[in-house]
Amino acid sequence: MAETNPKLAKLEIGPLVVGVNVKPDEYSRWFPKFTTPPAFTRVFFPAGKGLYKLNAQSITGLPKGTLPWCSHKDEVPVKQVGDFWTALLQQVKPAPGRKIQWTFRHEGEDYDRTKFHKYWRDLRMMWNDHPQRDRVELVNIHTLYPSRWKSMNTDWRKWMLPDITHIDGWDCYPPQAFDVYEPPGSIFGMAVAGSREFGMPYCIPEWGVGLRGGDKGEKRAAYFADGFKYLAATGCRYLGLWCSSETLGGKFVDYRPHDKPTLDQWNTAFTKHRA
Repeated sequence: MAETNPKLAKLEIGPLVVGVNVKPDEYSRWFPKFTTPPAFTRVFFPAGKGLYKLNAQSITGLPKGTLPWCSHKDEVPVKQVGDFWTALLQQVKPAPGRKIQWTFRHEGEDYDRTKFHKYWRDLRMMWNDHPQRDRVELVNIHTLYPSRWKSMNTDWRKWMLPDITHIDGWDCYPPQAFDVYEPPGSIFGMAVAGSREFGMPYCIPEWGVGLRGGDKGEKRAAYFADGFKYLAATGCRYLGLWCSSETLGGKFVDYRPHDKPTLDQWNTAFTKHRA
């Protein structure tokens, strides 16, 4: 239990660092609206694509000060990954004290768990010997939805990697069935519980919610503000705001900050919560 876990005394918590998740084809639309460059942006390498080249627009199109947090789906040879780290660090040149985050198979609960663990172990062994390992953090990312709502089929504890990765991450979106904003202590509670139980720092790489209940933005902005306070108070290391849209169950959901209150709140977070 959390009260007796000796790893808790060694937890590296906070300060909260806030980034964003923007599709590369919308970089030019959203980054100019952010008064301070977000600390990071997720860069996704889809299944079958291996690793992108360093001249990919998803990397070169980022504003100065915004680092790429790369997530890849394929089991790329770990030596190739290590060479990519070396070249990427040379290209983006993180400021002193800053690191890049790296994720294999984010939201991997639909993957073969044996393969998942083996590849992560191999990746960690390569990290152990990498000359610039102190500038790279390994982050495992869960899908919150099945862990909460399909827990009989998805045991999140079996997807924890406390001796392999450095930080445990949870992508968090509220169910669409409700027309209110879910309190931060509810939507983020499992991430905090996992952190305490396994003695790992935690992060929320994705957090998104569309406007609800006829809200024009004021209530959502206040909700984000409450969330930032909760995450900072509970030791969250990184938060990635989801700046995109999708169709769920035939309903269009837009997570982007089109309204001024939400955009202002995001900008406040980008400025306040930096590395």
